[in-house]
Formats: sequence, structure tokens, C-alpha cells
Amino acid sequence: MHTLIITNGNMDYTTNELALINLIGNINKIFYYVGEVEGDDIDRFDLRQLDRAVASFKQDIILGDHNAQD
Repeated sequence: MHTLIITNGNMDYTTNELALINLIGNINKIFYYVGEVEGDDIDRFDLRQLDRAVASFKQDIILGDHNAQD
């Protein structure tokens, strides 16, 4: 298994770290309003955006060779 290291200044990030950082950022953008005093109900549009963010994450990561059970 090969891991790609991308250098950004002094920090080195693996492909999976970058994918996770992007996922967390996307989730924060989608659900920025959760916890607000008024109107933090989550609607279907936001859930569709979450589905797309998770699908993108799944495409971006490098899977291990583990024989995990589903």
C-alpha cells in the first residue's frame, strides 16, 4: 500500500487526512446554523448536501487492505 504525502508549508498531510479535513469543512458549511437559538431544524436539502459530501469523501480516500466485515 502506498500513501501519498502532500506538503503544505511545514505540515504534511496524507490523502486521507486531506479528505477528512475537506469532509469536516463541508459539514461545518452545511450545518453552520445548528445550535442557533432560532431555526436549527435540518431540512432535506441539507441532508442531500451531506450525502454528496460523504460520497466525495468516499471517492477521495485510500482504502486499506483489511478484511473488515460489513
